[in-house]
Amino acid sequence: MKEKKLLKGNHALVEGAISGGCKYFFGYPITPQSEVMEWFSQRMEETGGHFLQAESEVAAMNMVIGAAVSGGSVMTASSGPGMDLFQEGIGNIHAHQLPVVIADIMRGGPGNGALHPAQQDYTQAINGGRADQRNIVFAPWNAQEMYDHAQQAFELADKYRNIVMILADNIVGQSYETVTVDDAVRKTPAPKDWILTGAKGRERRLSIAHFPFVEGYDRFHRQLQEKYRTIAQNEQRSETYFIDDQTELVVVAYGIVARNALSAITRLREQNVPVGLFRPVTLFPFPVKALSQALSGKRKMLVVEMSAGQMASDIRSQLTIDRWDLKPGQATAEVPKPAQIENWIKESLENLK
Repeated sequence: MKEKKLLKGNHALVEGAISGGCKYFFGYPITPQSEVMEWFSQRMEETGGHFLQAESEVAAMNMVIGAAVSGGSVMTASSGPGMDLFQEGIGNIHAHQLPVVIADIMRGGPGNGALHPAQQDYTQAINGGRADQRNIVFAPWNAQEMYDHAQQAFELADKYRNIVMILADNIVGQSYETVTVDDAVRKTPAPKDWILTGAKGRERRLSIAHFPFVEGYDRFHRQLQEKYRTIAQNEQRSETYFIDDQTELVVVAYGIVARNALSAITRLREQNVPVGLFRPVTLFPFPVKALSQALSGKRKMLVVEMSAGQMASDIRSQLTIDRWDLKPGQATAEVPKPAQIENWIKESLENLK
């Protein structure tokens, strides 16, 4: 049964994860993610799941690996400095191709950084540490999508045996909004043959570290890259607003920045300013096909983000674009306001003539 609830974004994330079949959560507190843990500690007890606060982010991630390799539907969450400590474990998850869901409620950096809003984890979230590995990344812009993406994440993690990350800025995580929730819980898949249940009577299952140096290693990486190509082909998601025959400039933004951009664009369209919005819902795979279509003809592009051009660099690597502009946030310490984005749009329309 579906019902509407007033939920903080971080709480909606937990409810969506439980609806998606999450049975295990391991983590360590850090602002602005701690409410995710607090809510999980209560809800796991109520829903028959298992919650444990580890002694560190490193320990939490290794507990996640243990649950995943034995077939558990598992999740963890953190923020900037904690995500840094997750990276070794994230690499091992890719090496073993395990289905894991991770939420990153972003804060400013580098290092311990600050608690102000930021979108500086874009590149780290996609790449998932070193090596040629990719996380599927959702970028929710409201509490409803925190719920929806967490619910969907477990299905995609199982489908591709891959990390799925929910990447949210702390404004989305901390804001209360009306969310439609469903008390139905997704049935997790039957145990697969890759789950470790003991080695007796079966062929050994090896991680990447135990492959023969050339042949096995190369075969593993070809398989891994083919999986990422399949994900890139099938899982691109995006939304557009005011992209029509009159549109001359397309603003590209995600998260809370996209919400403010839409407010600015809605006002400008009332003044017949020819601007529209493209919002990537997935950051990997980036919805490059839909963006190419949105930019068809002679349309120009303005990228607005709370980082020093991480999304812009990603777009640049995938598209050949003749005319475009970049407007990073104000040292990432303040969310760009609608009025400021309006001015950027007007400047860009003038500069890109």
